[in-house]
Amino acid sequence: MILSLMNHCASVARVMAAQEDAAPAKGPQGLLGSPIMLILVMIAVFWFIIMRPQRKEKQERQQRLDTLKKGDKVISIGGIHGKVVEIDQNQGTVTVEVAPKSTMKFSKAAIQTVNRKDTNQPPAKGGDETPPPQDGRK
Repeated sequence: MILSLMNHCASVARVMAAQEDAAPAKGPQGLLGSPIMLILVMIAVFWFIIMRPQRKEKQERQQRLDTLKKGDKVISIGGIHGKVVEIDQNQGTVTVEVAPKSTMKFSKAAIQTVNRKDTNQPPAKGGDETPPPQDGRK
């Protein structure tokens, strides 16, 4: 994607240079009339739209992993759900109970989502807080 964007910018710059050679300048174009400034503006927009939010999300994820504790429910990058039973800070691993008396050891980096045991999650969107009865009554 970035390569195609750069190719497009280069072709735009070539077209603008060809137009400058063909026709005499009609006056000062200003700061934004330069192809270099156009490219710099595009890079700045790219940075603020893509890179900044991605960096912020990475920092938040790292903070969640650093504050991981026993009893937290986690989901691995492979989609395995479980509850943290042991954390080894020296090796950077987490032991997760995936079923009663069944544990798996993961690298901390393999933990994708952390659900704290002490936080209450909000109800599902558009639904009541109480589930409907199971016998079919309303």
